[in-house]
Amino acid sequence: MSAEPRQPAIAIAELLGATASAKAALAASLRSDAQVARFLDAIRVLAKPSAIELGLAMTLAWCARQDPADLGYSSLTSFYAERVDWKPSWRKHLVALVNSDLDEVKRAACEGRLPLRLAVAAPGRVSPEHQQRWLAAPDEPLPPRAEPRVLDELTGDDAQTVRRARSEARICMGRAASKRAVDDYLVACHRQQRSTEQILSDARTPPPAPEPAPPL
Repeated sequence: MSAEPRQPAIAIAELLGATASAKAALAASLRSDAQVARFLDAIRVLAKPSAIELGLAMTLAWCARQDPADLGYSSLTSFYAERVDWKPSWRKHLVALVNSDLDEVKRAACEGRLPLRLAVAAPGRVSPEHQQRWLAAPDEPLPPRAEPRVLDELTGDDAQTVRRARSEARICMGRAASKRAVDDYLVACHRQQRSTEQILSDARTPPPAPEPAPPL
């Protein structure tokens, strides 16, 4: 008698081309119609083109934090040229979006409630505190982005030192922040003359629980 609720889960697994172990896992976890419905809702969200593009952008954001040699390329430019079909400007805008703190904007884009062409305009112009206000009228003109910074180009050991510093700073920040946000964090720690103990203490402090998301 207990096997009957598992039939929808097995049918879903077969449609997805799942392996035998995946079928068993789905059959064990999706035991009710409500669970099956929630699972299908999640699949529908993930199947949206915007969700797929954001997922790919997250992968590219991770690649940008790696040594290109570990990816099998001499530079990220050559990696992008061979492996990524997007135009450079679109890639940069999407990566900036997934690296931003605009979780509500990313959620709306992922769920198809906000076109990606509007979502990618938000980083650098919409603050995390004003996301909901902007989402209510995303077609309104946005303020200009901050002026780009002119930075020295580092190579060799200096470049490796910067990469390690940024990687460790992201761990302390607890999120996949953009290079600009990481650099601002490092500069702020230096200006405030924060000790290693103070930085680690802040990093180990759990962030406050996020506010409940509004109903869709």
